[in-house]
Amino acid sequence: MRSLFSLRILSPIMVVAAFLLGFFVGHRFNGSNSPAAQAPAPGSPGPTQLMIPAGQPVVGFLDALDGKTEISVVEGGDLRVSGWAGCAESRAQVARVEILIDNQPKANAAMSRPRPDVASAYGRRDFEKSGWKADLSTKGLPVGAHPITARIACTNGQAGVLPPFQLIIKGP
Repeated sequence: MRSLFSLRILSPIMVVAAFLLGFFVGHRFNGSNSPAAQAPAPGSPGPTQLMIPAGQPVVGFLDALDGKTEISVVEGGDLRVSGWAGCAESRAQVARVEILIDNQPKANAAMSRPRPDVASAYGRRDFEKSGWKADLSTKGLPVGAHPITARIACTNGQAGVLPPFQLIIKGP
């Protein structure tokens, strides 16, 4: 009886936890580690398209390396980050992607890299070239953990910041 009671309580909790885990870290396909959906097999129904939450001006993600949301680099070393971003309003384009470390601008990203997986996942052709990448140096950053993210500016004047990762600077 005790184990049956535990299952009745734990099962709904596990279902909710699995949903949230899939929502935040799932949807990583095609080796790109971005929240985008796989193309369906021929003849099968298409996947559920992702939606941009109401009131959110931008959507995007820093790409994870091996599924990790932590990036490590040796003190003073160079770093390459990449990801994708799009504006909620389909008529607006991404005007700028700025990389922030410790909430301070460190680099501007090169934009318009192909991301057909993102375009397919959101059902938005304007996201086909939503990829970006940036190279930067960690010179001057002390050893330890630093939040790293990207600030997105759209041509319609709206802007937003993507979810952060942790940048770990290691001693030499």
